[in-house]
Amino acid sequence: MLKTQTRHAIDPATAKTLDTDQLRAHFHVGGLFAEGEINLVYTHYDRLILGSAVPAGDSLTLDEVKAAGTPCILDRREMGVLNIGEAGPVTVGDTT
Repeated sequence: MLKTQTRHAIDPATAKTLDTDQLRAHFHVGGLFAEGEINLVYTHYDRLILGSAVPAGDSLTLDEVKAAGTPCILDRREMGVLNIGEAGPVTVGDTT
């Protein structure tokens, strides 16, 4: 299962007017790690996509993300993968 959300950029002048709760709502990313899901947050800050994948024993597929505007998420992007769980393979195309 793939879940995405989009966050729009705000200018520095507007950011200065936000209180702590508003800043947290706009910039804090929580709830990323859910078993059996890929969760992504697309931000308009340098078009960064922050996300997580928790396979929970099954394979998860990350391919088209509509916010990226391409058929495959890696068509015009680079990806870094950091594993903070148990050992497991990452497959891209035919390469594991």
